[in-house]
Amino acid sequence: MPVLVAWKLQNPENCGSLLRLADSVGFQKVWFVNSENIISIRKVKKIAGNSFSSMDFDFIDENEVLSKLPPDYRIVAIETAPGSDNIFQSSLPDRIVLVVGNEAKGIDAEFLSQCHSVVHIPLTGNCTSLNVSHAATVAAFEWLRQLMSRL
Repeated sequence: MPVLVAWKLQNPENCGSLLRLADSVGFQKVWFVNSENIISIRKVKKIAGNSFSSMDFDFIDENEVLSKLPPDYRIVAIETAPGSDNIFQSSLPDRIVLVVGNEAKGIDAEFLSQCHSVVHIPLTGNCTSLNVSHAATVAAFEWLRQLMSRL
């Protein structure tokens, strides 16, 4: 089952939406990196609904991420970055750690360099970015689509 890592989010609504998404797709857990002191748990709970109590999630420090990851999982960052690959032309691993970034700054370059791959969602409109929860939704369902096509 996949793991979702939310990198330094500041918006509790996004955190709640990610919990709900992870629960819907069947993720094993969600880690919120460096967000504990700025996120209102009450707001997260309101948006997440029943997923708040049914999803395994934790707030962790950025230095803990790599040591907590299952060793046979591949880290895939969703980020518009130089050298990133189109998610729809990429083969996503079954054992995936999906990383989404901060609402304004994305994923820190240092952590990004430690990911196994970086993929972007191609956008053809005037807006060049998606809300973090929307980007995670596209990526999670592309992972699920690929997984189901291999079965």
